[in-house]
Amino acid sequence: QLLNEKIEFLKDPSFDQIMDILLEKVDDTLLDGRKNSLHLQNTKCYAIRNFVAVQLDLARQTYEELIGNVEETGAREIAEHFHNNSSVRLSFSQARGFHYTFVTRQAESVTIPRHFLEVFRNRTTVTFNSRQVIACNDRLEQVVAEMFLASDVIVCDMIDDMQPMISVLYYAMDALSSIDFLCALATYSELRDT
Repeated sequence: QLLNEKIEFLKDPSFDQIMDILLEKVDDTLLDGRKNSLHLQNTKCYAIRNFVAVQLDLARQTYEELIGNVEETGAREIAEHFHNNSSVRLSFSQARGFHYTFVTRQAESVTIPRHFLEVFRNRTTVTFNSRQVIACNDRLEQVVAEMFLASDVIVCDMIDDMQPMISVLYYAMDALSSIDFLCALATYSELRDT
């Protein structure tokens, strides 16, 4: 009886209304399990679907152009200063943004051209940057902040739209926890022959 009541409650049309609001504006296609820093940033930047907000779409276009510029700059500088050495690559981290990484066994003795700044060495890598890449990082930071602000406005509007239906989610959690508890009891009784 309890189980039937819980299952019946899960047929509430409010669930479909909440899903419609989410599906209309949220794009989950980038949620594919990759965990590198740039992909995680892109997942946040593209969480809202295209054509939901003009300001967000324009900021994304600028973001994509800046990513292309920094990649071109990286390829050009690696070719010019390191003769396309495969051990040198353009990397990205949340803390530093785009920067160069040189993987080598002689990190302490390898010479980095004077053109580059912010040189840090550890046992097997040397990280460094250039003025052009730093400038791109600064502009990227601004554009990402714009995208996050525009996305935040959309998310707040979605929350306002879903607010009257939020109570069904509490009932859903109650139903799921009850079903989980009953399944656990059934599994235990089956395994222990009780």
